[in-house]
Amino acid sequence: MATQYLQATRVRRILLEQLRQFYKQVDVVMCYTEKESAPRLDSEPLDYHPAGQKPQPPPPGNTDLMAASNLAGLPGITIPCGFTTDTNLPVGLHLVGRPLEDSVVVALGREFQRQTDWHRRRPPLPKSTAASRS
Repeated sequence: MATQYLQATRVRRILLEQLRQFYKQVDVVMCYTEKESAPRLDSEPLDYHPAGQKPQPPPPGNTDLMAASNLAGLPGITIPCGFTTDTNLPVGLHLVGRPLEDSVVVALGREFQRQTDWHRRRPPLPKSTAASRS
């Protein structure tokens, strides 16, 4: 266990140095929060697999940045930025900034919300769910 911890610490240090070099070139990185939208309320639970079939997860795309930024302790924020065209479910914009520049990330997120109204919009509820909430 101690050996694995030391190895993880070394990998984290390498990641931090690479991100430090990267952020000399940019102030903030913008990407999508998740590769896919949230599931519909009336859909099967995510862990349901008919006849024991387990689907392959989609490739992570830019969402690897979220894990790397969390590991490196970089400031990040996710804000609503639209809806999918096929299911009309919300999607998010992920902003990740330089180390210790939380205020820049928050200010950019605040300005995005000032310029748009995505954070005020709500997708329509499925009829069966809407009826049960009345």
